[in-house]
Amino acid sequence: MLRDISYKELSAWIMTGALIVSGFIYGLILKSVWTAAGVWVVPLVPFVVMTVILVVLAIFGHLIGAIFMRKTANEASDERDRQIRRKAGHLSGIILAASILMVLLATMLNPNGFFLFHAIFACLLVSQIAEYVLQIVYYRQSSAIGDVA
Repeated sequence: MLRDISYKELSAWIMTGALIVSGFIYGLILKSVWTAAGVWVVPLVPFVVMTVILVVLAIFGHLIGAIFMRKTANEASDERDRQIRRKAGHLSGIILAASILMVLLATMLNPNGFFLFHAIFACLLVSQIAEYVLQIVYYRQSSAIGDVA
């Protein structure tokens, strides 16, 4: 399976998984505090926990990926890679802007600052996951048809 993907696509897979796992743990921390106390938790603890988990997963994932794909791990980005990242970044930026707008509108109903932080952080997380997923989709499309649509 690893033979038919580039290291940059593998990196997108690793980051997607790391973001989903660390975001899920962040959500579990928020849910446990909400069910126990009925209040939004101060962002410091879940943010630090998520950051540490994300960094550890990303480092070990990329280290293992680089070991298995030694020949292509240090390749420079070509025009296809830049175009894929540009297109995925553009669409994830639209997702980020639209979701933050919805959160700001929702904040009118719940003017809690901690809610606002967690909701905007969730928007950022979803936007970043979307960017990596779109990169994977574009890499798959370009390998199937030879060019980025």
